[in-house]
Amino acid sequence: MVLVATVTFVFAVETTLSQWTVQRRGLEGNFKDVHAGDSLTAWVVGVNGTILHSTDGGLSWMHQNSGGFEHFYSVKFANLSIGWVVGTEGIIIKTTDRGTTWIKQQSNSIAHLWDVRVVDDTEAWVVGDGITLHTTDGGEKWVSVQTTSGGTPNPFGGTSVSFIDSNHGWILKGAEVIRTSDRGGNWS
Repeated sequence: MVLVATVTFVFAVETTLSQWTVQRRGLEGNFKDVHAGDSLTAWVVGVNGTILHSTDGGLSWMHQNSGGFEHFYSVKFANLSIGWVVGTEGIIIKTTDRGTTWIKQQSNSIAHLWDVRVVDDTEAWVVGDGITLHTTDGGEKWVSVQTTSGGTPNPFGGTSVSFIDSNHGWILKGAEVIRTSDRGGNWS
């Protein structure tokens, strides 16, 4: 006689699922970017001059007066007080008081500015349509940065910029990425 035994193994699997919660219920807007300063503080920017700020982990959002109706595409902060927003027609605005007031800064450009990256409370980078801007004085002066291609100056804008410190950064434009390791002096 042949004995056939069926053995069933039961595995207990513990699965940890991430908990995502919709944070903007009841708010209307076409939002483009978010920056979190800490676990409770965040800013959201969007079209028609929209800036929203939360200090309670996103349970409530307060409108902040941007002073205009431009479309904003990017928001980044150096700390909980100092931050920049960029958008259409060369708009750059800065706050030093958590967004209670926003002050327009001169980009000397009418290009759409797509992204801002903050290195510290005085240094930031901005990229846009055919333009790269850099400040080391808190935005009092934004300088247009020229990249080089074969030794020839080449205005290189982009859609995204990232810096890990004052010297090392990357700019993305379509399928092309350029990099600097000397604070934007040379790009490759």
